[in-house]
Formats: sequence, C-alpha cells, structure tokens
Amino acid sequence: MVWQEKTSVIVMLTGLVEQNKIKCEQYWPEQEQVYGDFTVTLNNTWTTTGLVKRIFCLQKAGCALPRAVEQFHYLLWPDHGVPRNASQLLCLVEVVNKRVLEAPAGPVLVHCSAGIGRTGTFIALDFLLKMGKAEGKVDVFHCVQQLREQRVGMVQTKEQYSFLYEALLEGLLCGNTAVPVESITPLVHSLREDETTGHRRVLEKEFKALQRFSELFQLLPCREAENPRNQPKNRKPGILPADSCRPILMSSVNADGSPAYINAVFASVRLRPPPDGSGSGQRGPSCAALLTARQSIPPGLRCRSPGAPGSGCWPCCQEMAPAIGGALPVPAAQQRVPDTARGS
Repeated sequence: MVWQEKTSVIVMLTGLVEQNKIKCEQYWPEQEQVYGDFTVTLNNTWTTTGLVKRIFCLQKAGCALPRAVEQFHYLLWPDHGVPRNASQLLCLVEVVNKRVLEAPAGPVLVHCSAGIGRTGTFIALDFLLKMGKAEGKVDVFHCVQQLREQRVGMVQTKEQYSFLYEALLEGLLCGNTAVPVESITPLVHSLREDETTGHRRVLEKEFKALQRFSELFQLLPCREAENPRNQPKNRKPGILPADSCRPILMSSVNADGSPAYINAVFASVRLRPPPDGSGSGQRGPSCAALLTARQSIPPGLRCRSPGAPGSGCWPCCQEMAPAIGGALPVPAAQQRVPDTARGS
C-alpha cells in the first residue's frame, strides 16, 4: 500500500507493546530485510523525548529507483486515552505537514493499534487546525461525524473528543512557540532591539496569549483546596492547587482518617524517553519539583501524588522552582524525602 499510494510519511501513534499486550508488529528491520518483492533498509534513526523518527529506503524488485519513507513514531499517547498535554502533538502535526509540503507525494499514512481512537483524533486535529486557520471557525462535531462515515469509531472515547477541543484551543490561540536552538541567539537580539525602540509587540502578544490560555485552566477541580476546613491553609484564596496535581500527605491525617491537605503542586521539570522505541512503558517525568505557597512542611514529611507513581527529586526542586514563577521550594533542611515519596 505504501508503494502503491506513493506514501512518503508515516505517523505511528502506538507502542509495539502496551500494558503487556502486542499492539503492533514491527514492520521495519533493524538494518535491512526482504518482505516479498520489497527490500526495506533502515537508513537512520533520531530519538527525542517521546518521539522516534526513522528513515527507510523502500526498493521494489524490478524497479530501478528506490523510495524514501519517513516514519514519525509518537510514544506518549496511551491506548484509549490522550496525551498529558497537547503541545508536543501539535508540534508533530506541524512537522508532518511541513515535511509533506517539502516533498509532495502520496497521502500521509496514520496508524495506531486499532486505527480509530488515536488515529482518528490525530487526523481530526490536523483537519480542524487547517479549517480554523483558513475559515476562522471549527466544527468538531461534523468533522468527527464525517470521519465515522468513512471508518467506524473514529475518535473512540469522550476523553479523546474533549482533547480535540483543548488541543485546538492551544493550537489556534497560541500557535507554535517552539524555537530551534540555533535560532535562540538572533531571537534574543531581536527582542532586545524591540525593547530598546519601545516596540514589544512579539513579547506582549505571546504573554497575552499565555495569560488568556492560562485563565481557562483555572477551572480544573480544586475540591480539597475549597473545602472549608482547608481554606485557612491557603495563603491567597485565588491560588489553589488542582486535585490532579497536588501531593497527598501520608504522615498527617484528619480526624476522619483522610490525608491532610497542603497548598502545593507537583510540577514536571524533566522527561525521560523510553529506553527503546517500543513505547511499552509510557514513561512519565523522571523528576518533579514540589512548589508550595509559603507553607512550612513538617520534617520527615511523606507524600505521594494522585495517579500513577513517578519519581521525586528534591535537588531539582531546589534548582528549578525559583525559575518556575517565584514559588518557594521546601527549605533545604527538609528536602530529603523518603523512598515512599513519589511525584508525577
């Protein structure tokens, strides 16, 4: 099919193995392999956090000219779920479209395991981003409806459907803010020139978009923070930790036996890629910073975050927290956390 349709770009949205189940066979060789009339050669591999890019050479018997096929293997999308944030996926959509424009060929091939949930969401996101930029509006319902007329079950879950709206919000409101390393120096010089001449359009526009975007996510549930018994522990009533991000205290409990509350959140500051390209583990952050709203934490505190366990690393909290918006890290004397403490 890849040869027949002249496909030059493949987007793979599943790991080979997920939750101990085989989700996709490895259809590429480690070096070179013959599949019937086709010889496939793996020419190169690049690995970044959550993404593996591979270049294949595809040669058909009896044809003089081989073809190059580029595969983007995205590893941070759990089956039946959604990515933890949309930024990297939006970047992938842009990279894929840029690659297609640079070397026009056949249609892009997108696949996951069943080919409906993650695949449908990726295709819908790409279509709706283009629609929003071209027409100034989006129609998620009719887009997904049309996809389901062509393939049953596209955009498989309510969570994936909701994620479409969140990703569109970020993609259309903020755009692509990534800056290549080699472009940072000229960008800083340009910003300095704007500041000198009194023109701060670029920074102001970006910061205003950040403010507007951030306001929308103040709607995350903060039930524990809003509980009357916990309100006195909040230094400012408008700065509350979301339930999904806050640490749950294990060494201190309330009268009813429930874990005690503290106004603090886990903030991811570094990701580690899977040790191989399988995506079998769906790795989370290898380090977390615990930011507190100027509250003292008792020595010997044990805490855990809700959800899947990760690993906490207090030295990074000490180094990174001041750079993440002025929140205070735990004092140095209280930075050591027992092995039972984990942050995600």
